[in-house]
Amino acid sequence: REEPLLRRASCIQAALFGAFMGLWTVLALHMQQSYGLGADVAGLMGLVGAAGILIAPLAGRSADQRGPSIVITAACLIMLLSYPVLGLWSGLAGLVVGILLLDIGEQLALISNQHVIYSLRPEARSRLNTLFMSGMFVGGAMGSWGAGLAWRLGGWQGACLFGGALVLIGLSLHCLRRRAEGRSARH
Repeated sequence: REEPLLRRASCIQAALFGAFMGLWTVLALHMQQSYGLGADVAGLMGLVGAAGILIAPLAGRSADQRGPSIVITAACLIMLLSYPVLGLWSGLAGLVVGILLLDIGEQLALISNQHVIYSLRPEARSRLNTLFMSGMFVGGAMGSWGAGLAWRLGGWQGACLFGGALVLIGLSLHCLRRRAEGRSARH
């Protein structure tokens, strides 16, 4: 209740993680339907996504140097770019590039949002992180559910539109926060 930045960071990350998990929920279905490939090959795409983890140290340094807000904006834009790549670039190369962009954006946002919450109360980091991660995983579960429904209604294109919409929600929440902070700094 006392930390509005924790609530905002959790909501932003919930939306972004929902977009992330939504892709992984329907990826095997898409690969089977479009390429005749099984879940084993979809699982191998996780190795592509693991490259996003390599960006974590860069995300932390960037948040320290430029501030987490700029990095979160960049992360949202990278994730937003991933969905047109995934939805419009047919072929496995499009999947690889889209997954890489999505994972890099997710990692940048996660590290930067944690930077925000850890600065609130250094003595309560584990409690703050518990609340933050709980919100994030609720978003992931809702994203998986929504992507499954979008798949049933609109196939791969529907799932990509759904994921992109979640990223737009996260970006909008982030921009509203930045705008509110700008107004309060002027008064």
